[in-house]
Amino acid sequence: MREVPRTLQAKLPQLLGLLLRKGYAQDPQILFGAVGDATCDRAPLQVGQFESDNRMDDDLSRILLEGGGGGQKTESYELAMYFMARHTEADCYVKRGKRGYLFLIGDEMAYPRVKRVEAHEWIGDRLRADIPLADLVAELTRRWDTYYILPEGASYVGDPEVLGFARGLVGQNGV
Repeated sequence: MREVPRTLQAKLPQLLGLLLRKGYAQDPQILFGAVGDATCDRAPLQVGQFESDNRMDDDLSRILLEGGGGGQKTESYELAMYFMARHTEADCYVKRGKRGYLFLIGDEMAYPRVKRVEAHEWIGDRLRADIPLADLVAELTRRWDTYYILPEGASYVGDPEVLGFARGLVGQNGV
C-alpha cells in the first residue's frame, strides 16, 4: 500500500481522542492489527488487544510493516476476518447484543478461503476443512458491522477487480 500503512501508524493514535471529544462513541475499545500475505510474509497476521487508553498506541507501534507484496492482488485478509470472527469478544455484543465496528483497510483482495494449514500455522487453530470466504463473512457480520476501506494512495485504488471484491465482500460498506 505504499506509504499508507506508515501514515496510518502515525495518525491512528489520535483516533481515541477524536472519538471521545466529538462524542462519536461511548466507551470505545479499539484493537489495531495488520495483515500481510501468509504465503510469503514473515508476519502475515498481527493483532493487538482491545484498549481504551494509550496502550493502543503501544500495540500500534509494535506492528511490523514489511512492505512486501507479490503483485498478485491478494493478501491474507481472510485470516484477519477469521480471527475477528472466532477469537475476539466485544462487550457491546456479549453484554448488549449489539455488533461492534470492524474496519479493514486494505488494497487487495482476500484469498477465497481460510486455509486450514494457515489457520493452524498462524493462529494455532485446527480446522477440519478450509472455510469458504462467503461462509466466513456471514459468520463475521453477525458480530461485526464490517467495512472494507480502499484508501487513496494504495496500490490498487480504482482497480475494478479489487473494488468489486470489496463491494462483494461487505456490500455498500466496501469503499
